[in-house]
Amino acid sequence: MSSDTTPPATPAPPARLAPSKAPSWIMVGFVLGLLVFYTVNDYLHRPKQQPAPQPEPASVATTPAPAPAENPKSEIRNPQSPSLLIIDTIFRKWSVNALWDYDKTEVLFYNPADNKFSIPIEVVRRGLEGDYTYFYRPLDALTRPLVPAPDTPGTVLRFTENEEATRLREEKQREMWNFR
Repeated sequence: MSSDTTPPATPAPPARLAPSKAPSWIMVGFVLGLLVFYTVNDYLHRPKQQPAPQPEPASVATTPAPAPAENPKSEIRNPQSPSLLIIDTIFRKWSVNALWDYDKTEVLFYNPADNKFSIPIEVVRRGLEGDYTYFYRPLDALTRPLVPAPDTPGTVLRFTENEEATRLREEKQREMWNFR
């Protein structure tokens, strides 16, 4: 054996790497986020400042405001005409009979105050087949011809059709009469 016995060499510890910079940037972002949050929160919940009231002049001659000009189209509708809720309920019940032209149709509702059909309404539908949302707009007059309907008691709604549907219906009627 040799007289030189040296203990086995222990491996040197690995060199220590520099810590990552990511946690410090995360902390900076967190602090900036808190500052922005508190600044915006304080701005949004700040009480509104009322403007100082203007002192009134000592002597001002007051003149009455002129009456609003009468608009011939701003006619007040009959208070006995049906509400939109009633119009919507009636239309939804009978909407299968409506003739649609680009998701629009016009209908004529019965007005009990006049005892005749005198409330023209434009109906626009939006949505998917079977799940429509209807929008109603009162009209001054219908722009489409009425579908001929028998005078059935209890009818409260008349439908309109476009010119193409009128032409097709009249052609079919002529063919029926010529066939017999």
